[in-house]
Amino acid sequence: MESTLQTIEKTTAEDFERTLSEITPYYQILNSPTKYTQTDELLYGIILNKGQEDERKFIIFSSLSIYSKKFRDYGADAIRILRWKDHKPIGKSIRVHRTPNWNKNLKRKVLNFNNNFEKVVGI
Repeated sequence: MESTLQTIEKTTAEDFERTLSEITPYYQILNSPTKYTQTDELLYGIILNKGQEDERKFIIFSSLSIYSKKFRDYGADAIRILRWKDHKPIGKSIRVHRTPNWNKNLKRKVLNFNNNFEKVVGI
């Protein structure tokens, strides 16, 4: 049986993107090693309710190395989700800890964050 550390170390960008695709078909990588970036982790943009009046945008700081496409060192960071509107961040980000259930927790937290969007944005 693999340890928690081994399970998390094996997580790749492909695993992460599979989880994002279960949340929404509208996601993309926002940075790369060849684009100017102030971070060494992959950033993803996702859209929920695309094209609808209540369209919601989020940026996800994945904790995946921009170079290796794997989770960074265990305990070094968490996945963070940030709401985005009119090209600006809204409120504080929320954390998803990199545990063996990170993918289930990410889905749950994005959907909960989406459901509470109005409270922060004031829609």
